Amino acid sequence: MDEFESLYNQTAMYFALRLFLKKDTLVEGRLIVELARTFLADLVLPPCQPTWLWTKRAKDDAKLNTGDFSERRWNAAVKKILAGEFSALTIFAANPDSPTQKISFSTHVNTIGPAGYSSSLLGTIDITSSVSYLRQLATSPAKVETLLRFGTAAWNGVRGGPAYGYGNLGVIPPRVPFNPHGPQHAGFRLPWDRDTPPAQCPHAIPIAWIGSDIDGNLDRLFCAGKGIKGAFWANYLGEIDVKKAGGEQAIVATLPGFRIETLRDGGLLVVATDSPLPEDSEENRRRFLAVHRVLQPAFLSRVETAENQRALLGYFYREHPSVLP
Repeated sequence: MDEFESLYNQTAMYFALRLFLKKDTLVEGRLIVELARTFLADLVLPPCQPTWLWTKRAKDDAKLNTGDFSERRWNAAVKKILAGEFSALTIFAANPDSPTQKISFSTHVNTIGPAGYSSSLLGTIDITSSVSYLRQLATSPAKVETLLRFGTAAWNGVRGGPAYGYGNLGVIPPRVPFNPHGPQHAGFRLPWDRDTPPAQCPHAIPIAWIGSDIDGNLDRLFCAGKGIKGAFWANYLGEIDVKKAGGEQAIVATLPGFRIETLRDGGLLVVATDSPLPEDSEENRRRFLAVHRVLQPAFLSRVETAENQRALLGYFYREHPSVLP
């Protein structure tokens, strides 16, 4: 069982770097293999080692193929990925002497190849690690750079670019127990009826709400250009979101001294601090607040979000609808 940790007066459990791809986005197998090889070579740190390899064919009735990671299975998977036959790939790695130190690479995309789903899916490319593993990565500026370059390579390698992406410490909110056949006590809430989010961030350095209950419900909004998840350590913005935040020139001018890089297809990378695990200092608080202020016009709007999804936004939301189409 993964352990919760208290960071910045908030609960953290993982680090996640995730890109969201629109339904009509096709991804070449070559890119997936290149990203996987970068992950294995540069982000799996000894004594951690690959432990599991999961794959799934790009077919409606395909089943998930799970098993131990081995060179034989990996080499066979590479051939299938390059041929466009696999739509999903996950590689898990862990420290055999410390199971809480772990990291994974995962993709689920529309492939370019002979196979395919009857209807396109919203794709994802992501890296997830435990907080203890992130601490290892964060001690090396070169490994932090590899994380950011991974996201940039994935963004620039996708035709038309992803819709949105972020990298940050995160927590999976606990689910509310739900028994549709049992009597409900007073004040009972459905699983998606979370507490009303606070009016503002409880701490300048944020912890993102992550997991399938959150991103799996909001991904359609990201991909439809309705807004972004929030203001985090690494913010991979699509062209629509860059415009909502005032445009590249305005963002650069408002955030002097910040790392800001142009991405393909009008995208932009905005990085809050040098480390994904920053010190809790006044300077770092100031930097995250500055990113929050600049990106808030691009946040999802509570007004435009379905009522049963509004609580999923946490404290990152606009208080007015977008003026852009």
